[in-house]
Amino acid sequence: MKKIIIATLSLVILLTFACCGKKDEVPVFAYRDEEGNIVTGTADDMNKDKADKNKDKPKNRDEIVEVNFPLALIEEEYQNDLDKYAEAYGYKEVKLDKKTQTVKIKMTAMSYDLLLVRIGTQVMRSIGSTYESEEFPYMLGLGEYNDDFSEVEILVDKEKYQADDQSSLLPYAISEYCMFYQLYTTREECACKVTVRDKETNRVIETKQYNQANLSNQ
Repeated sequence: MKKIIIATLSLVILLTFACCGKKDEVPVFAYRDEEGNIVTGTADDMNKDKADKNKDKPKNRDEIVEVNFPLALIEEEYQNDLDKYAEAYGYKEVKLDKKTQTVKIKMTAMSYDLLLVRIGTQVMRSIGSTYESEEFPYMLGLGEYNDDFSEVEILVDKEKYQADDQSSLLPYAISEYCMFYQLYTTREECACKVTVRDKETNRVIETKQYNQANLSNQ
């Protein structure tokens, strides 16, 4: 169940979001445009492509979608006033399961798409924060990734990466950000395959698979 990884994720991710720089300071990434070509741009550019594609989807944009996620992932100012939260984001209904501390939200398909775009942008900005981190001086970029962040590639300086006996913390941290995004999706289980690739040669250094079980055991 998704709640297994909440304790690990919520504090780390939310603090990262709070510490993110201004929009103009967001690093440039490699991302796929709507034709599937890899181009460079910001997190907002990447999610604009998603928003444009979602806008043209043939499904009924007023269709009601029901999603569930932990109360801890809602902004603190709204946690004691879910009606205000629903009003702020235009959701149809927000209910709290007090036993599991999970919120059940009913929203339109369009609102759900916008939610995923917003969370996706936050995740990309969080990944971008590792560029300036002194802990990961060997991280040089983000490579390919899929829509739900279950598969991502990170580009590194191979020599520096392999010289650091704590380098395994980098793919671990990236997987945390990616699985945070998945908490808002319809996936039954959160999982992420992180491929570490040498930027200079484009060769794979290692691939690591993370899921709820091994993340909670770290």
